[in-house]
Amino acid sequence: MKSYLARQMDDKSRRERAEKDLNNEQAVMWKKDRELYEVEEDRLKSKISGINRDNASFLDRQMADKKLRNSNMGMNKYEKQYNN
Repeated sequence: MKSYLARQMDDKSRRERAEKDLNNEQAVMWKKDRELYEVEEDRLKSKISGINRDNASFLDRQMADKKLRNSNMGMNKYEKQYNN
């Protein structure tokens, strides 16, 4: 009877250790997954920020070009008033 109880206790201890190991392994996987997610999010934010900067620069150049064209077109004051 003692040997049976000892075997049951050993089995229970092994199951608990296996479950704990599995939980630890899952925690490590979740941590790696979170780290990869954060790296990807940072990369996307950086890419979007760069695209936004490029777009703003492009729009600024367009506005400057338009202003330059309007000032060089030789419009009279009435045409300028109409276009503004």
